[in-house]
Amino acid sequence: TERKQSEQAKEEMEVQLRQAQKLEALGTLAGGIAHDFNNILGAIIMSTELAKIENLENADLQYTLQQILDSSHRAAGLVRQILTFSRQQRPERRSTQLAPVLVEVMKLLRSTLPATIEIQTEIAGDLPDVLVDPTHLHQVILNLCANAAHAMKGVHGRLSVGLTSLRLLSDSPMLPRSLKPGHYVVLKVGDTGHGMDAATLKRIYEPFFTTKPPGEGTGLGLAVVHGIVQEHDGVVLVESKLGLGTVFTIYLPAVDPQPVVPLPEPPPLPVGRGERIMFVDDEPALARLAVQTMLRLGFEPTAFVSSEEAWLAMQREPLAYSLVVTDLTMPVMTGVDLARKIRTILPLIPILLVTGYSGVLNPETLSELRIFELVQKPLDYQALASAINRALASNQPR
Repeated sequence: TERKQSEQAKEEMEVQLRQAQKLEALGTLAGGIAHDFNNILGAIIMSTELAKIENLENADLQYTLQQILDSSHRAAGLVRQILTFSRQQRPERRSTQLAPVLVEVMKLLRSTLPATIEIQTEIAGDLPDVLVDPTHLHQVILNLCANAAHAMKGVHGRLSVGLTSLRLLSDSPMLPRSLKPGHYVVLKVGDTGHGMDAATLKRIYEPFFTTKPPGEGTGLGLAVVHGIVQEHDGVVLVESKLGLGTVFTIYLPAVDPQPVVPLPEPPPLPVGRGERIMFVDDEPALARLAVQTMLRLGFEPTAFVSSEEAWLAMQREPLAYSLVVTDLTMPVMTGVDLARKIRTILPLIPILLVTGYSGVLNPETLSELRIFELVQKPLDYQALASAINRALASNQPR
């Protein structure tokens, strides 16, 4: 018995090691995904915003462009979700009602699911709030529903989604130990698809594990769901039988509702007075659009797609610029390296560092280089203009 237990423990440790190695691989990929995808989204967002400004009288076009912007910002949220899963960025939690998030996802799904799938949605009244990142919970529901739809591919089926609340007064032997007594919001996503056997159920949360054919799945969907739920102090359970379908149940701790504070109106966009700005980004399309944006705002920008070229230009004319805006991730010389060189000749010039994953930056380094502010990618018109205005209005960098 002792030998058998030892062998079983060794096998479990090997499984955990493989899981850790897969998560490490995902974390390594996440930075590159964030950088490249945020650059693409930044170009889409800024192009769309410029098109909106240039076509203010065309109501139909304004509506279409706004749909592009909304979808692009949702995609940016998905990048943040990947970074959170790989522990490179923390979720932005706030007290949230899950019902509107669920309604939004189902509205999106109705137009994409085949007519053979019936959608059944049940939302209880008077649900408590949960402390979550709404974008991440949006992705959880979307991933679970997409998997459910795939399980019913080519056959008639029913996708059932529900939200209820549950108050656990004491530990129940029917629930996992990690689920403590308390008040929960319960999300259920079920399907009448082909179901899963015991061997598949053991592996569903493994990154890159998928039963879908090549080209139809990455094996990250349920791994992301599991990671997000754990990050939000929740528990996810699954029940499935071959031929009888699958039900995922997610328990999220309820919180007291927070008073609704109306969002302030965005401030008017600042107007420059011809200040010269050095903009550095290795993505040519993004650099070109940033120049167009800053010119429209009244600044005099100069773009560089190479940090080395930017440093040479700064050495030639060290007093020519009022502000430096530089990307973080660039070949040869990163934004941090460029800032460090600039500080050797210009200790007080404001520097804005643009990044898609600030979680990997060392606070001590930012303080040492007196980076005035981190600007999050993907860039948009309002965020870039406001950051430039704050930097130029300061007497000296932080």
